[in-house]
Amino acid sequence: TECAVNIYLCDDGRRDGRNAEKENFSQLAEKYGINYFVRENNNGFKAGNLNHAFWQTDGDLIVILDADTRVFPEFLVHLTGYFRDEKIAWVQSPQWFYDIPQGKNLSETFLGKLLPFSSKIRIGKNIFGTDPRIFYDVILRNRNASNAAFCCGAGSVHRRSALDKLITNQSKRLKELNSAFHLEKEKINNKNLMPFYEDGTIVGPFVHHISEDIYTSILLHAEGWKSYQHPDVECKMLSPQT
Repeated sequence: TECAVNIYLCDDGRRDGRNAEKENFSQLAEKYGINYFVRENNNGFKAGNLNHAFWQTDGDLIVILDADTRVFPEFLVHLTGYFRDEKIAWVQSPQWFYDIPQGKNLSETFLGKLLPFSSKIRIGKNIFGTDPRIFYDVILRNRNASNAAFCCGAGSVHRRSALDKLITNQSKRLKELNSAFHLEKEKINNKNLMPFYEDGTIVGPFVHHISEDIYTSILLHAEGWKSYQHPDVECKMLSPQT
């Protein structure tokens, strides 16, 4: 069965041509035939940027990719099947940082040539290869058994209906805690209504805390949703600069 795939470039830096010294990302999006969103502030950081786009889209599944994420051709083929389980809220794939030195096999050294099984041992700056395997292959995959694997952002797929329900439940709790709490709404592109809090922060499923992805996944688990840490690398990206 064929399905539509819509790609959105979410610009948090207002690089839409208003500043001649910055690259025009709206033209870049037009060049590649993808959709382009820009917002006028940076409230909520990445979480706010995702929430801004959330209200302007309507796909059943949402894929989150950072600007440096490069997905493999069968990314959707391998990850969307989990959503046959109606309680699955998101699936996370391992993050593979291809710019980290792999190190080398011990067998390539003089000492290694004298030792049996040395070809199985890697030495160097990153003995686990180019991806943080000890985290994704061991820690998060073991958490699958307890439905406790959390989302790490890029390389993940989310069910929109789960995020929708999270917004509703969180808004109800906030209103119960604060009698003065209320939502404002404004139209976006004469199309959809985007709710926002009194301080101007957009209401949405992605909550900026320390990391919008981990905190949101904790809230979804609390609502009874399920998650899954996919075992195979389905995309590559650059490692954090710090």
